[in-house]
Amino acid sequence: MNKALSATEITLMIMFILSPIQICSAEPTINVEPSYVKVSTGENFTVNITVYPDGTEISGADYILSFNNIVLSVSSQNQGPFLGGIIMANEIDNPNGSVDYGEYRIGSGVTNNGILATITFNAMESGVCDIILYNVILSDPDGVKIPDVLVNDGTCEILVVEHTPTPTATATATSKPMSSTPVTTATAVQTDTDLVPPLPGPHITETQSTVPVENQAHTPEENTPQSGFTPSIAIMGMLVVLYVILRKK
Repeated sequence: MNKALSATEITLMIMFILSPIQICSAEPTINVEPSYVKVSTGENFTVNITVYPDGTEISGADYILSFNNIVLSVSSQNQGPFLGGIIMANEIDNPNGSVDYGEYRIGSGVTNNGILATITFNAMESGVCDIILYNVILSDPDGVKIPDVLVNDGTCEILVVEHTPTPTATATATSKPMSSTPVTTATAVQTDTDLVPPLPGPHITETQSTVPVENQAHTPEENTPQSGFTPSIAIMGMLVVLYVILRKK
């Protein structure tokens, strides 16, 4: 014989059925996006701090983000469109490798996904660096902290850029040696003797002079000596004849 279920048993059964639904209900999430970044030394890159309310009204958010200040530095941290409220904190502390951000809006909370803040980094040295969120607080419109917020950090890998030198063409000037070719010329020098017999003959003395010629080679030029029968010899002959005639008289 079946017994009718009491009201207490029915209530317990309903609570048992609904409990998995409560356990599986999603919690708000805050992420570093993209979760993995690969850059080269000297490059700037940006990450977003994105909030996923998943149905929970959010009116305030606060976090601290840490990084390795040997390989990374932060150049800026800017407000995103998620809350569009009043910035309570916005501090960059590169010497200690951290940034702090806080924002609160008045009125109803936000239930849509959105970017809370944007952070710009500069990659200084090669290596792998974790970008870690901690002290994360999301609050509801009453300023009450929302529990069990899921936090997802990021990772950055910095590679060394190897610069290959570009070969440059070098013009080489080639100098041609200056050529010096001696040019030999023959110069005839005539020496006259006394005008008395015996009849003197011309004496020709050849002298050579060497003249260097720069940058251009010439074929040696040869001068042919003049004949011995020159006008001066003819005059001497006439004088001898005249001398003989006068002696005969």
